[in-house]
Amino acid sequence: MITLRSLPLDKRPVVSRTDPQVNYGETSGRFAGTRLVRNFCVRWSGLVRCPQAGEYRFYLNSDDSSQLFID
Repeated sequence: MITLRSLPLDKRPVVSRTDPQVNYGETSGRFAGTRLVRNFCVRWSGLVRCPQAGEYRFYLNSDDSSQLFID
C-alpha cells in the first residue's frame, strides 16, 4: 500500500494556508481552490475556543473514510 509517508519528499504535494472555517462541499474537480484532484490527503490543525462550559458537538460528513480527532 502506498502512503503519504512512503512517498519521496519531492513527490508529496504540499499546500499550506490558513482557512478561517473548515467547511468544504463535495467537489468533482480540484479541491478547495488548489490543484489537488486525486490521491491526496488534507489535514487541518487548530484551536477550538468554547465561550462557556457545556457540551459541544462536532460533525464530520464524508464518503471517503475521513476521521476527526480532537485532543
